[in-house]
Amino acid sequence: MSDKALSSPSIITLHFDVPEHYIPLSLFIVSAKSAKDIIDNFIKGFSVPDTEFEILVRAPEQGGLIELLEIAVKYGAPLWAIFMSDPGKAFVKELTGHKPTYWARKLGKKIRKLSEVDMNQVCKMLLALMVIGFLQKDTIDLSYLEEICPSKERFRAACTARDRLFEACIRNKEVQGLGFDASHDFLIKRSKFKSYIVKKLTAKERETTEEEKNWKVDTVDLKVHSPNWKKEHKRPWQGSTSKIKNVSFYIEDENFWEKVKNKDIAPDFIDKMRVQCAYIEGVAKPKNVRVLRVLSYNYTLISKPLSFSELLTKLSDFTVVERDQNDLLS
Repeated sequence: MSDKALSSPSIITLHFDVPEHYIPLSLFIVSAKSAKDIIDNFIKGFSVPDTEFEILVRAPEQGGLIELLEIAVKYGAPLWAIFMSDPGKAFVKELTGHKPTYWARKLGKKIRKLSEVDMNQVCKMLLALMVIGFLQKDTIDLSYLEEICPSKERFRAACTARDRLFEACIRNKEVQGLGFDASHDFLIKRSKFKSYIVKKLTAKERETTEEEKNWKVDTVDLKVHSPNWKKEHKRPWQGSTSKIKNVSFYIEDENFWEKVKNKDIAPDFIDKMRVQCAYIEGVAKPKNVRVLRVLSYNYTLISKPLSFSELLTKLSDFTVVERDQNDLLS
Protein backbone atom coordinates (compact mmCIF):
# COMPACT_ATOMS: atom_id res chain seq x y z
CA MET A 1 0.00 0.00 0.00
CA SER A 2 1.28 3.45 -0.90
CA ASP A 3 2.66 5.72 1.83
CA LYS A 4 0.66 8.64 0.40
CA ALA A 5 -2.19 7.55 2.66
CA LEU A 6 -0.16 9.12 5.48
CA SER A 7 -1.06 12.59 4.24
CA SER A 8 -4.48 11.99 5.83
CA PRO A 9 -3.72 9.10 8.18
CA SER A 10 -7.19 8.56 9.66
CA ILE A 11 -9.16 9.18 6.47
CA ILE A 12 -10.88 6.55 4.34
CA THR A 13 -11.02 8.04 0.85
CA LEU A 14 -13.67 6.66 -1.53
CA HIS A 15 -13.33 8.32 -4.94
CA PHE A 16 -16.25 7.60 -7.28
CA ASP A 17 -15.63 8.02 -11.01
CA VAL A 18 -18.82 9.83 -12.03
CA PRO A 19 -19.41 12.43 -14.79
CA GLU A 20 -20.78 15.03 -12.34
CA HIS A 21 -19.76 15.97 -8.80
CA TYR A 22 -22.59 14.09 -7.12
CA ILE A 23 -23.84 10.59 -6.35
CA PRO A 24 -27.26 9.42 -5.05
CA LEU A 25 -27.69 9.88 -1.30
CA SER A 26 -28.40 6.15 -0.96
CA LEU A 27 -24.96 5.26 -2.41
CA PHE A 28 -23.27 7.78 -0.10
CA ILE A 29 -24.97 6.28 2.96
CA VAL A 30 -24.40 2.65 1.90
CA SER A 31 -20.69 3.29 1.32
CA ALA A 32 -20.23 5.04 4.68
CA LYS A 33 -22.16 2.34 6.52
CA SER A 34 -20.18 -0.39 4.74
CA ALA A 35 -16.92 1.18 5.93
CA LYS A 36 -18.27 1.42 9.48
CA ASP A 37 -19.47 -2.20 9.46
CA ILE A 38 -16.11 -3.45 8.15
CA ILE A 39 -14.28 -1.74 11.01
CA ASP A 40 -16.83 -2.90 13.55
CA ASN A 41 -16.45 -6.53 12.47
CA PHE A 42 -12.63 -6.29 12.40
CA ILE A 43 -12.62 -5.03 15.99
CA LYS A 44 -15.19 -7.54 17.24
CA GLY A 45 -13.49 -10.33 15.30
CA PHE A 46 -10.39 -9.82 17.45
CA SER A 47 -12.52 -9.47 20.62
CA VAL A 48 -11.04 -6.05 21.40
CA PRO A 49 -12.40 -4.77 24.75
CA ASP A 50 -13.32 -1.18 25.64
CA THR A 51 -12.72 0.28 22.19
CA GLU A 52 -15.13 2.85 20.79
CA PHE A 53 -14.98 4.43 17.36
CA GLU A 54 -17.14 6.50 15.09
CA ILE A 55 -17.11 7.56 11.45
CA LEU A 56 -17.09 11.29 10.72
CA VAL A 57 -17.96 12.68 7.29
CA ARG A 58 -15.42 15.27 6.16
CA ALA A 59 -16.06 18.11 3.72
CA PRO A 60 -16.08 16.76 0.13
CA GLU A 61 -13.51 17.61 -2.52
CA GLN A 62 -13.81 18.08 -6.28
CA GLY A 63 -12.89 15.54 -8.93
CA GLY A 64 -15.52 12.95 -9.72
CA LEU A 65 -16.89 12.68 -6.23
CA ILE A 66 -14.61 12.12 -3.25
CA GLU A 67 -16.17 10.84 -0.04
CA LEU A 68 -13.96 11.44 2.99
CA LEU A 69 -14.70 9.35 6.09
CA GLU A 70 -12.65 10.18 9.15
CA ILE A 71 -12.19 7.65 11.96
CA ALA A 72 -12.34 8.74 15.58
CA VAL A 73 -11.12 6.22 18.19
CA LYS A 74 -11.50 6.24 21.96
CA TYR A 75 -9.41 3.98 24.20
CA GLY A 76 -6.88 2.93 21.57
CA ALA A 77 -4.63 1.01 23.99
CA PRO A 78 -6.63 -2.28 23.85
CA LEU A 79 -6.79 -2.05 20.07
CA TRP A 80 -3.05 -1.34 19.79
CA ALA A 81 -2.35 -4.39 21.98
CA ILE A 82 -4.35 -6.55 19.59
CA PHE A 83 -2.58 -5.09 16.57
CA MET A 84 0.74 -5.98 18.21
CA SER A 85 -0.27 -9.61 18.86
CA ASP A 86 0.91 -12.24 16.36
CA PRO A 87 -2.53 -12.66 14.71
CA GLY A 88 -2.97 -8.87 14.69
CA LYS A 89 0.40 -8.23 13.07
CA ALA A 90 -0.35 -10.83 10.38
CA PHE A 91 -3.78 -9.35 9.69
CA VAL A 92 -2.49 -5.76 9.49
CA LYS A 93 0.43 -6.74 7.27
CA GLU A 94 -1.84 -8.66 4.89
CA LEU A 95 -4.16 -5.64 4.51
CA THR A 96 -1.62 -2.79 4.51
CA GLY A 97 1.63 -4.38 3.33
CA HIS A 98 3.49 -3.66 6.60
CA LYS A 99 3.33 -4.48 10.31
CA PRO A 100 1.90 -1.92 12.78
CA THR A 101 5.33 -0.76 13.97
CA TYR A 102 6.25 0.33 10.43
CA TRP A 103 3.22 2.62 10.23
CA ALA A 104 3.80 3.97 13.74
CA ARG A 105 7.34 4.95 12.80
CA LYS A 106 6.00 6.60 9.62
CA LEU A 107 4.02 8.88 11.91
CA GLY A 108 7.17 9.65 13.87
CA LYS A 109 6.11 7.66 16.94
CA LYS A 110 8.59 5.81 19.15
CA ILE A 111 7.14 2.37 19.80
CA ARG A 112 8.39 2.04 23.38
CA LYS A 113 7.07 5.46 24.39
CA LEU A 114 3.60 5.45 22.92
CA SER A 115 1.16 7.54 24.96
CA GLU A 116 -2.62 6.98 24.93
CA VAL A 117 -2.94 9.84 22.42
CA ASP A 118 -0.23 8.28 20.23
CA MET A 119 -1.98 4.90 20.33
CA ASN A 120 -5.26 6.48 19.29
CA GLN A 121 -3.58 8.26 16.38
CA VAL A 122 -1.80 5.12 15.14
CA CYS A 123 -4.92 2.97 15.53
CA LYS A 124 -7.02 5.46 13.55
CA MET A 125 -4.49 5.31 10.73
CA LEU A 126 -4.32 1.51 10.82
CA LEU A 127 -8.10 1.13 10.71
CA ALA A 128 -8.34 3.48 7.70
CA LEU A 129 -5.54 1.64 5.88
CA MET A 130 -7.10 -1.73 6.71
CA VAL A 131 -10.50 -0.75 5.29
CA ILE A 132 -8.91 0.54 2.08
CA GLY A 133 -6.76 -2.60 1.81
CA PHE A 134 -9.80 -4.80 2.46
CA LEU A 135 -11.81 -3.10 -0.29
CA GLN A 136 -8.90 -3.48 -2.75
CA LYS A 137 -8.32 -7.20 -2.16
CA ASP A 138 -9.55 -9.60 -4.81
CA THR A 139 -11.67 -12.53 -3.66
CA ILE A 140 -8.77 -15.01 -3.86
CA ASP A 141 -6.65 -12.96 -1.44
CA LEU A 142 -9.64 -12.64 0.90
CA SER A 143 -9.77 -16.42 1.34
CA TYR A 144 -6.32 -16.28 2.96
CA LEU A 145 -7.38 -13.38 5.17
CA GLU A 146 -10.29 -15.45 6.44
CA GLU A 147 -7.88 -18.13 7.59
CA ILE A 148 -5.89 -15.75 9.81
CA CYS A 149 -8.91 -13.86 11.21
CA PRO A 150 -9.84 -15.19 14.69
CA SER A 151 -13.59 -14.95 14.02
CA LYS A 152 -14.77 -16.42 10.72
CA GLU A 153 -18.28 -15.16 11.41
CA ARG A 154 -17.12 -11.55 11.85
CA PHE A 155 -14.90 -11.77 8.78
CA ARG A 156 -17.83 -12.93 6.65
CA ALA A 157 -19.94 -10.10 8.05
CA ALA A 158 -17.23 -7.67 6.95
CA CYS A 159 -17.33 -9.27 3.48
CA THR A 160 -21.10 -8.77 3.39
CA ALA A 161 -20.60 -5.07 4.16
CA ARG A 162 -18.04 -4.88 1.34
CA ASP A 163 -20.48 -6.61 -1.03
CA ARG A 164 -23.11 -3.97 -0.26
CA LEU A 165 -20.76 -1.23 -1.42
CA PHE A 166 -19.94 -2.89 -4.74
CA GLU A 167 -23.57 -3.88 -5.33
CA ALA A 168 -24.59 -0.23 -4.79
CA CYS A 169 -21.94 0.86 -7.33
CA ILE A 170 -23.32 -1.67 -9.82
CA ARG A 171 -26.86 -0.36 -9.37
CA ASN A 172 -25.71 3.22 -9.99
CA LYS A 173 -24.79 3.06 -13.67
CA GLU A 174 -23.02 6.42 -13.71
CA VAL A 175 -20.29 5.09 -11.39
CA GLN A 176 -17.53 4.02 -13.78
CA GLY A 177 -14.85 3.29 -11.23
CA LEU A 178 -13.79 3.41 -7.59
CA GLY A 179 -10.51 4.81 -6.27
CA PHE A 180 -9.03 5.32 -2.84
CA ASP A 181 -7.18 8.63 -3.13
CA ALA A 182 -7.69 12.02 -4.78
CA SER A 183 -6.00 11.04 -8.06
CA HIS A 184 -7.92 10.02 -11.16
CA ASP A 185 -6.29 6.60 -11.15
CA PHE A 186 -9.41 4.60 -10.36
CA LEU A 187 -8.09 1.25 -9.20
CA ILE A 188 -11.32 -0.71 -9.65
CA LYS A 189 -13.10 -0.17 -12.96
CA ARG A 190 -16.82 -0.71 -13.39
CA SER A 191 -16.20 -3.86 -15.45
CA LYS A 192 -14.54 -5.40 -12.36
CA PHE A 193 -17.19 -4.54 -9.74
CA LYS A 194 -18.92 -7.95 -9.94
CA SER A 195 -15.64 -9.81 -9.50
CA TYR A 196 -15.13 -8.03 -6.15
CA ILE A 197 -18.39 -9.38 -4.71
CA VAL A 198 -17.50 -12.16 -2.27
CA LYS A 199 -20.86 -13.86 -1.98
CA LYS A 200 -21.11 -16.80 -4.36
CA LEU A 201 -24.56 -16.66 -5.94
CA THR A 202 -26.59 -19.56 -7.26
CA ALA A 203 -28.00 -19.27 -10.77
CA LYS A 204 -31.40 -18.35 -9.32
CA GLU A 205 -29.84 -15.72 -7.03
CA ARG A 206 -27.92 -14.21 -9.95
CA GLU A 207 -31.14 -13.98 -11.93
CA THR A 208 -32.91 -12.32 -8.99
CA THR A 209 -30.05 -9.90 -8.44
CA GLU A 210 -30.16 -8.79 -12.07
CA GLU A 211 -33.93 -8.32 -11.90
CA GLU A 212 -34.06 -6.57 -8.52
CA LYS A 213 -31.94 -3.59 -9.44
CA ASN A 214 -33.60 -1.32 -6.92
CA TRP A 215 -36.51 -1.01 -4.55
CA LYS A 216 -39.07 1.72 -5.04
CA VAL A 217 -40.78 2.97 -1.89
CA ASP A 218 -44.27 4.42 -2.21
CA THR A 219 -47.22 5.46 -0.04
CA VAL A 220 -50.48 4.24 -1.55
CA ASP A 221 -54.13 3.54 -0.80
CA LEU A 222 -55.24 -0.08 -1.11
CA LYS A 223 -58.66 -1.71 -1.17
CA VAL A 224 -58.53 -5.19 0.34
CA HIS A 225 -60.41 -7.93 -1.53
CA SER A 226 -58.86 -11.01 0.04
CA PRO A 227 -57.16 -10.59 3.44
CA ASN A 228 -55.05 -13.17 5.25
CA TRP A 229 -55.46 -12.73 8.99
CA LYS A 230 -53.02 -15.50 9.90
CA LYS A 231 -49.54 -14.03 9.99
CA GLU A 232 -47.77 -17.39 9.80
CA HIS A 233 -49.54 -18.37 6.55
CA LYS A 234 -47.59 -17.66 3.37
CA ARG A 235 -50.60 -16.73 1.25
CA PRO A 236 -50.39 -13.05 0.23
CA TRP A 237 -53.12 -10.50 0.68
CA GLN A 238 -54.98 -9.41 -2.45
CA GLY A 239 -56.16 -5.89 -3.16
CA SER A 240 -56.29 -3.10 -5.70
CA THR A 241 -55.19 0.50 -6.18
CA SER A 242 -56.53 3.27 -8.36
CA LYS A 243 -54.30 1.99 -11.20
CA ILE A 244 -54.00 -1.77 -10.69
CA LYS A 245 -56.94 -4.12 -10.20
CA ASN A 246 -55.03 -7.00 -8.63
CA VAL A 247 -52.09 -6.49 -6.29
CA SER A 248 -50.62 -9.24 -4.12
CA PHE A 249 -48.81 -8.06 -1.02
CA TYR A 250 -47.35 -9.17 2.30
CA ILE A 251 -47.61 -7.16 5.51
CA GLU A 252 -44.35 -6.83 7.47
CA ASP A 253 -45.59 -4.33 10.04
CA GLU A 254 -45.26 -5.99 13.48
CA ASN A 255 -47.38 -3.26 15.08
CA PHE A 256 -50.22 -4.11 12.69
CA TRP A 257 -50.04 -7.81 13.56
CA GLU A 258 -50.00 -7.01 17.26
CA LYS A 259 -53.23 -5.05 16.83
CA VAL A 260 -54.74 -7.96 14.88
CA LYS A 261 -53.78 -10.28 17.76
CA ASN A 262 -55.38 -7.93 20.30
CA LYS A 263 -58.47 -7.54 18.07
CA ASP A 264 -57.89 -3.81 17.70
CA ILE A 265 -58.49 -4.02 13.94
CA ALA A 266 -62.12 -3.78 12.81
CA PRO A 267 -62.58 -5.53 9.40
CA ASP A 268 -65.25 -4.30 6.99
CA PHE A 269 -66.78 -5.71 3.80
CA ILE A 270 -64.07 -4.03 1.70
CA ASP A 271 -61.28 -2.75 3.91
CA LYS A 272 -59.30 0.37 3.05
CA MET A 273 -55.60 0.69 3.89
CA ARG A 274 -53.01 3.41 3.50
CA VAL A 275 -49.58 1.80 3.45
CA GLN A 276 -45.90 2.48 2.99
CA CYS A 277 -44.75 -0.23 0.61
CA ALA A 278 -41.76 -1.37 -1.45
CA TYR A 279 -41.69 -3.06 -4.83
CA ILE A 280 -39.11 -3.79 -7.51
CA GLU A 281 -38.38 -1.01 -9.96
CA GLY A 282 -38.71 -1.64 -13.67
CA VAL A 283 -41.33 -4.43 -13.71
CA ALA A 284 -44.54 -4.06 -15.72
CA LYS A 285 -46.74 -5.09 -12.80
CA PRO A 286 -45.48 -5.25 -9.22
CA LYS A 287 -46.00 -8.58 -7.47
CA ASN A 288 -45.32 -9.70 -3.92
CA VAL A 289 -45.33 -6.08 -2.80
CA ARG A 290 -43.87 -5.56 0.68
CA VAL A 291 -46.10 -3.50 2.94
CA LEU A 292 -43.52 -2.12 5.33
CA ARG A 293 -45.92 -0.08 7.41
CA VAL A 294 -49.72 0.03 7.62
CA LEU A 295 -50.32 3.74 8.18
CA SER A 296 -54.08 3.38 8.62
CA TYR A 297 -56.70 0.65 8.41
CA ASN A 298 -60.30 1.70 7.76
CA TYR A 299 -59.18 5.24 8.66
CA THR A 300 -57.82 4.18 12.06
CA LEU A 301 -54.17 5.18 12.52
CA ILE A 302 -51.88 2.17 12.96
CA SER A 303 -48.16 2.94 12.46
CA LYS A 304 -45.83 5.77 11.52
CA PRO A 305 -43.89 5.43 8.24
CA LEU A 306 -40.28 4.27 8.33
CA SER A 307 -37.70 7.05 8.22
CA PHE A 308 -35.05 7.28 5.52
CA SER A 309 -32.39 5.65 7.74
CA GLU A 310 -34.82 2.87 8.77
CA LEU A 311 -35.63 2.22 5.11
CA LEU A 312 -31.94 2.04 4.31
CA THR A 313 -31.38 -0.54 7.04
CA LYS A 314 -34.29 -2.63 5.78
CA LEU A 315 -33.76 -2.32 2.02
CA SER A 316 -30.06 -1.31 1.61
CA ASP A 317 -30.85 0.73 -1.49
CA PHE A 318 -34.05 2.32 -2.78
CA THR A 319 -35.68 5.32 -4.40
CA VAL A 320 -38.73 7.10 -3.02
CA VAL A 321 -41.60 7.73 -5.41
CA GLU A 322 -42.44 11.42 -5.54
CA ARG A 323 -46.05 12.44 -6.00
CA ASP A 324 -45.42 13.93 -9.46
CA GLN A 325 -43.84 10.73 -10.75
CA ASN A 326 -45.78 8.31 -12.89
CA ASP A 327 -45.58 5.50 -10.37
CA LEU A 328 -47.28 2.16 -10.90
CA LEU A 329 -49.30 1.74 -7.74
CA SER A 330 -50.89 5.13 -7.11
